[in-house]
Amino acid sequence: LLKCSAHRWMIIGWLSVTSIFIVLTTTSNKMWADDLAVHKRIVEVSPDAAFAHNYLGIAYYAEGLTDSAVEQYRIAMKLQPDDPRPYNNLGNIYVSKGLMNSAIEQYQIAIRFQPDDPNSHNNLGNAYRSQGLIDEALKQYFIVLKLDANIPEVYVNIGNIYLSKGIKDKSVEQVDKAIEQYKKAVNLKPDDPGTHESLGFAYSKKGLVSKAAEHYKKADAIRRKKK
Repeated sequence: LLKCSAHRWMIIGWLSVTSIFIVLTTTSNKMWADDLAVHKRIVEVSPDAAFAHNYLGIAYYAEGLTDSAVEQYRIAMKLQPDDPRPYNNLGNIYVSKGLMNSAIEQYQIAIRFQPDDPNSHNNLGNAYRSQGLIDEALKQYFIVLKLDANIPEVYVNIGNIYLSKGIKDKSVEQVDKAIEQYKKAVNLKPDDPGTHESLGFAYSKKGLVSKAAEHYKKADAIRRKKK
């Protein structure tokens, strides 16, 4: 579910589906408590700033205060209806609750207001995929790549779909397509062990033992280096 891209969106107050849980679980409670207090004060000072309410919503969600987060996102929407950020963030909350149809609706609204935002399309693609709407998911992922071809996670998402199809249908062609996508992801982010593992696994399905072993070893080496 955008790593290099996810961090960028976090800076401007935007959480992607895949990044939200990582950010919230790796940031100290103290930092988020301070963040909540700060953004409460900012909203008090600038109650008409949609951006401030969106950020306060993120801070509330980090504290597990989902209802308060939703309230802030909705305030942001009223203040600036054409800003896609609160729609994406509200969609992410719906995803966390398993309300995928509601999440899809929010992502679609975000895209309607800003059709050239790759994050919204990626979120929508992830939501579609979780619902088994594979063709719709692929369409969204390819839109993302037209907007920004340098997001490795999207290539991985596409590769996973092709690999699943290849295994299910026993299709070498689909496995080859998966390998192509994983290789693009590896080229963009060579230090991601998970992508090397995925590429290695795809090679293993073709019986390419040496290539599979090569990428499994790279994944292990990266993990050892990061310890």
